[in-house]
Amino acid sequence: MLNTRHPKKWFETMKINSLNPAKLLTVSALFFVIALSQILIGCPLASGGNTPTDTLTYLTVFKDGSGGVDGLATAWSVAVSQDGKNVYVTGVEDDALAVFNRDTNTGELTYSTVFKNGIGGVDGLAAAWSVAVSQDGKNVYVTGVEDDALAVFNRD
Repeated sequence: MLNTRHPKKWFETMKINSLNPAKLLTVSALFFVIALSQILIGCPLASGGNTPTDTLTYLTVFKDGSGGVDGLATAWSVAVSQDGKNVYVTGVEDDALAVFNRDTNTGELTYSTVFKNGIGGVDGLAAAWSVAVSQDGKNVYVTGVEDDALAVFNRD
């Protein structure tokens, strides 16, 4: 029986039962790339207010453990700040929130930092699942499924 309450245990169950979790992770990674592509290319914020086109062009990829990027193991949820200056990504297996800076003129992303559960006083990110930015842009909220928690971050 799959344990859907705890994502890490669910992935381990998939491995034990010889189901192919790589396919699921590929879908998750594909979703992440598509979501970032939509953020960078297809949204009015990135295109200066013009209407989006049907053209989608691949730009780049950020991978956990590559080029200093951390916090993207099993990247799951993406949120963009209302001012367009930051992109936030949850990493389920890293128990983390990865933060990217976004150039509002070009849409280019650069990796900024990572917040990990249990490091530097951060708590509530075990199996970080979903991320959202408050309407006023002052806070970022992350659900930690294995902590049964909502972690709250202040945007300075």
